[in-house]
Amino acid sequence: MKVLRIKIASFYFLFLLITSIFCLHTLYIPFQKSNNRRYENSYFTNFHTNSQWLLNNLTINGTATGLNAHNWSWAVSQDWCNGSGTKINPYTIENVTIKNSESYINIYNSDVYFILKDCTVVNDSISETVYYSGIGIYLKNISNGCIQNNNISQLQYGIYMEGCSNNSIINNSLIRIAYGIFIRSSSTMVISHNEIIGLSFLPFSGVLGGVGISILNFPSEPRSYHDQIVLNNISRFDKAIWIQGANNCNISLCRIFNSNNGMYMVLIAESTTSNNIIYLIYKDAIVISGPDNIIEFNQISMINWSGILLSSSENGLIQYNHIQLSNSSGIRLINSQFALVSNNTLRGNYNGISIEGSSDNNIFKNLIDQNEKNGILIDRYRVLSYFYTSSSNNVSLNVIKNNNNAGIHCYASDRNVMMQNSIDNNSYGIYLSSFSIWNEVSKNIIRNNIHSGILITNQSDYNDITENLINSNYCGINITDNSDHNDITGNDLLHNTICYYIEDNCDDTLLQDNLCPSGDYFDPIWIFMLLIIGIPIVALIGVIFWYYKHKRT
Repeated sequence: MKVLRIKIASFYFLFLLITSIFCLHTLYIPFQKSNNRRYENSYFTNFHTNSQWLLNNLTINGTATGLNAHNWSWAVSQDWCNGSGTKINPYTIENVTIKNSESYINIYNSDVYFILKDCTVVNDSISETVYYSGIGIYLKNISNGCIQNNNISQLQYGIYMEGCSNNSIINNSLIRIAYGIFIRSSSTMVISHNEIIGLSFLPFSGVLGGVGISILNFPSEPRSYHDQIVLNNISRFDKAIWIQGANNCNISLCRIFNSNNGMYMVLIAESTTSNNIIYLIYKDAIVISGPDNIIEFNQISMINWSGILLSSSENGLIQYNHIQLSNSSGIRLINSQFALVSNNTLRGNYNGISIEGSSDNNIFKNLIDQNEKNGILIDRYRVLSYFYTSSSNNVSLNVIKNNNNAGIHCYASDRNVMMQNSIDNNSYGIYLSSFSIWNEVSKNIIRNNIHSGILITNQSDYNDITENLINSNYCGINITDNSDHNDITGNDLLHNTICYYIEDNCDDTLLQDNLCPSGDYFDPIWIFMLLIIGIPIVALIGVIFWYYKHKRT
């Protein structure tokens, strides 16, 4: 009986073992076939247990259909992609590495939410050259994408976007790239916290047009709107940032250095450039052309050309910038109107502010100190053989001191107002020259200037010099070289070595109600009179001295 029970138990055990093996084999066959099909259709060339995926390339077309279409449904079936494409659960592509490929990462025609992060794209097959080739990440007709924390190096284009909107490019490293981030016909982009470094840089030449961040829209293309460029570090490019054809951009908190041009922005409107640090630039730090732009709170230094150049613009606001050590002008206006330039500090530049061929601008409450040439230069601007004059500019309430030439130099310009400025310790306080006419100089404090408080020369006519305090200069007011019909009224000229000096060839100068202590007025006739009287007196003293000397002997 006992032996029978053992046989029955053994039979049941053997039956269960055979049944289990058959079931496992039945389940394993379709699983193995499914996995074989999956890997046969994938881009994997190697699989790493730490979830790093080495691919030959990666291409997704959001609108692709048909067998083997590489759309998002296909992508999410791969191990390197997960998510559902919603705002809460976006598709996420991560930890992909592509090296030395003819095509790297390409995504087309997609409006689902996705994140591309922690990927590495590199071409390390050749040593550094003037130009690499290839595009690291190419996106076309994309919205709702985020390109984050990727490493891209040694390519012609790092990230190239075309016809895109509402995307972010955040915290990427783009090293030894000719064009770091290149965007065309796209809007509502956020570009922040990226490190973008170009190729080997030669001063004054650049890298054959290499650009750190480009947002370009040509006249035949729609303009960009509401792009944000924030907290990026950019160096070693011909242009660190180039924006063309855009509205309502914000460029702020970027650090830009060691490039040919800092920011080059044309056909741009209603945009703000603020709180950037820009230095070691071999041409202009900031160039802006277009209406209603704001440039404020930037730190700019060691610039070979101009710190800020506002060109062919209207209603610009340039305020609270600190600009030093520019070999041209700290702030330069060319062919621009209705700009307000206020509360800037300009120190150690060639000219502090230059206004060239520009009218109806307001230069207000700036500190302009220790510039190599002029504090403020108001000048004409030449285009081919035609000169555009600067007129109707208002220069007021500025502190202008310690400049090597003039505090304010008005050259061949008319109808400008220079009022209530403090002008101290320059070679000339205010200098009107070369047919500068109908200008108003009033209520300024002009003192301690080496040569003249106010110099009017070279046929500068019909200027009104009224109610100024002109104190402790060598010559208070100096009018020379056929400068006629100038009105000098109601000025206080105190403690100057010479109160006035007016050449005989300057006609119809009106001098009235000026406070000029006795003996300070200087007229060339006194030189002749002193010579006539002085020479005989000196001769008589000499004769008397000789007589008494010889009489004693």
